[in-house]
Amino acid sequence: MLSRILLSANYVATIDINSEDDLKKFRDGCYYVTVGGKARLLVFNGRVLGCYNQETGAKGEECIASVIGSKKAYVQQFPCDVIKDYVSIPLATNPPEVWIGTSLYGFRVLDVIGRGGLAYVLKAERSGTEYAMKILMDKSPYGRPLALGGMHEALREFLNEALTLLYLTSAPLGSGPDIVLMGKRYILNVYGFFIPRATYFNLADYIEAPPAVVMELAPGKTLAEFDGLGYEEVMRIMTASTAGIAYMHFKGIIHGDMKPQNVIVMNRRGSVKIIDPAAGIMRKVFRMGTLPYVDPVAILDQKIEPRYDVFSLGVMIYQLLRKTRFVPSAHIPLAAALAKISGAGAAKGRALTGHLVPAEYQRHVRTFYNYLARGNMASFIKAQEDLLEYDLEKVPDEVRPILRRALILDKKKRYRDAVEMLRDMIDVVGELP
Repeated sequence: MLSRILLSANYVATIDINSEDDLKKFRDGCYYVTVGGKARLLVFNGRVLGCYNQETGAKGEECIASVIGSKKAYVQQFPCDVIKDYVSIPLATNPPEVWIGTSLYGFRVLDVIGRGGLAYVLKAERSGTEYAMKILMDKSPYGRPLALGGMHEALREFLNEALTLLYLTSAPLGSGPDIVLMGKRYILNVYGFFIPRATYFNLADYIEAPPAVVMELAPGKTLAEFDGLGYEEVMRIMTASTAGIAYMHFKGIIHGDMKPQNVIVMNRRGSVKIIDPAAGIMRKVFRMGTLPYVDPVAILDQKIEPRYDVFSLGVMIYQLLRKTRFVPSAHIPLAAALAKISGAGAAKGRALTGHLVPAEYQRHVRTFYNYLARGNMASFIKAQEDLLEYDLEKVPDEVRPILRRALILDKKKRYRDAVEMLRDMIDVVGELP
């Protein structure tokens, strides 16, 4: 394909790439951009379809980031039909807007209601009922665009999440912990999924039949979007969130990425839906969740277990009650653990978590790191326990025992799972929301 592009290309301009917006200016056709001798980009109607850095091997978003700040990039335009066998793109509209007013898998698409790092979310309707339809993005964070067949890992992640939520939605309640006996799940319902292809070789095929999950359309917004929640509101919302995770744990599922962005709050009385499980039913190995909520011991052990979710819930409760992002007893050991596994020393840990750990606390990261560097895990855990007691002085008395057992790094002292934690949460709140 490259030789065909070069033979038909005509020089257009030499530009400086100060941001991705400089590439988006080329909106009227197909362009081939060369950045020195290090990178090549393919741009269609202001949209970067592909990028490859020959020096570093970087692709996709990582490659695009590597060329920002480059001077004298060489831009050539070529006839779009040169690549029609490789990439087919509608000339007027690109995803996700291209689906508005069309039918996908028997659902009429009404609007685009969201987009995240890996997926678009559409509002769709069938037989008078509205649904949310989650569509895997055509551009992969793992590298090449989906339309060029480079998104296999993203497809696996997408399928894993769909299967997990479908299993939780359809599994019989049976008997077990309080959450199951009361017949409540607090999990976003999934009604089905469509993954018609393992690989997409052009965008036209993707637009016609994209990977999709049909879900409940839950009214509300994520917990991360709420400000000024009072104590009772925090405790009711977090009790319901713990109930959702308790149901998952009872069914043998670990969420793996609990955070405010993955809790849809439908009202302040505690009606919630848990979304986006990262660990799910197919994953057996550790995967890093979102940094502020990651268990330092899980990083060191490289192991996923229900206690991982319990720690994340504890961080969320503390942050909401204290109205702060920084949790010293969680984030200082986290920075030290990242430094240890990176093999680059305490400075690396501080660099990775500098946005979490304020400058005046950074010296404590070295103390915790030194314990790990010497293999003194007992001192690492004891120091965190002392720091945790200091943190607990700042929260209401009745919540302290819960946060102590949720945030402590000593596994023997932490809640075994969210089922245990839920019972104590209900004791404080008085009832399950």
